[in-house]
Amino acid sequence: MVSTETSPAILNSVFFEQLDDVEQHEVLSACSRETWQKGRSVLSQNINDTIFFIVSGHVKSVRINVETGRAVTLFLFGPGDMFDVLKLLHEPSDETVFEAYSDVSLLAVPQSEVCKWISRYPEFNHAILPYLGKMVAHLEDLATNLALHDTETRLAHLIIQHIEEGGHNGIHLINDMSHENLAQMIGSVRTVVNRQLQHWRQAGIIATDNGKITIKKLEMLLKKVENHMPWTNKRNQ
Repeated sequence: MVSTETSPAILNSVFFEQLDDVEQHEVLSACSRETWQKGRSVLSQNINDTIFFIVSGHVKSVRINVETGRAVTLFLFGPGDMFDVLKLLHEPSDETVFEAYSDVSLLAVPQSEVCKWISRYPEFNHAILPYLGKMVAHLEDLATNLALHDTETRLAHLIIQHIEEGGHNGIHLINDMSHENLAQMIGSVRTVVNRQLQHWRQAGIIATDNGKITIKKLEMLLKKVENHMPWTNKRNQ
C-alpha cells in the first residue's frame, strides 16, 4: 500500500482529485511504489499487465523500427500522467519502449484494478475518458505532422507546444534533451535537427549555449507554425 502523504502529485492529478478520502485510500491500497533510474528502458510486452502513474520525473514512449534503428517518440509523460493507458483500448505493440528520461518515481497497479476503478468510481471514469481522447488526438497530430510538414515546421511546432504548456520557460523540458531525442520527437534524425538549429541560430531566431536553446525571435517560429498549421491556434482558443 502507498501512503497518501507520499503521493501529492497523484492525489492532485485529474484522476484522483475528485475522489473522497475513503476512495483515495482504496485506490492507493492497490498500488505499489517503483523507481526507475534515468536511462532505464522497458519493453511494453514486459509491463503488459501493469499501468503506471508518475509521481515525479519523466518517461517517454518510443516506437522503434528494429530493422533500421529509426525511432519516433510518441509521448512524453510527466508527474500526474499515467501509462500505458492505451492498452485499455488495444493490444500494445512489441516495438514500443518506455524509457526513463530522468530518475522517476512511479505507482504501479495491475491493469485489472484500473478496469475496476473505471466502473466503480464515476469521477475516475470521467477523468480517464478525456485523457484517452487527448492521447488519441496527439497521435493524430503526430501522424499529420509526419505526413504533411517539413522538419523545420515540425521542430518549430514542438518548441511552441512546450512554450504554450509551460509559459516561456516551458522550453526547459526539451532544453534538457539531446538533438537525437529532439529528432525522435519529430520523426527525424539528429543530423537534420542539428542543421536546422544551426540555420535558426545564424538567422538570429535562437541562441544556443551548452545545448540550451534561447528563443530570440519567437514571432518567427509562430509565423512558421501558423502558415503551415493554421488549425493549431484555433484548437487551443
